[in-house]
Amino acid sequence: MSEEPRLYEAMYILDTELSDDEVEEQVEQIENVVREAGGEEIATRDFRTRRLAYEIDGHTHGAYKLLYFHGSGEVVSALNADLNMRAAVVRSRTYVANPEAIVSERAPEEERSEQPAEAAAPPTEAEDAGGEEADE
Repeated sequence: MSEEPRLYEAMYILDTELSDDEVEEQVEQIENVVREAGGEEIATRDFRTRRLAYEIDGHTHGAYKLLYFHGSGEVVSALNADLNMRAAVVRSRTYVANPEAIVSERAPEEERSEQPAEAAAPPTEAEDAGGEEADE
């Protein structure tokens, strides 16, 4: 029985000591691992260098990358094994992607922030009295 390819996302953090050329080389090699394992690389997004929430093996900052790809469990296993072996990768995680949650052009939070806030309704007499009406 063949497993139908799924959409996955792999978030990985690269060491900030790498040069721009070394980062690009790492990204290309990681994408090649997906292709060689039988997956289809969709896109890699760059989330720039950011401060880590906590120190990881002496690293306080990292270059965040997000790789989207179609593949099977074998592709995920091959990718995870490769990411775990790379000294340049500080941390990595792979998940089944939720296509509805993928940010396209505009995040829902931005759309909501542009809408005017609704005015709060004035409290009812029962609320002003401390909710005594609910006790009766």
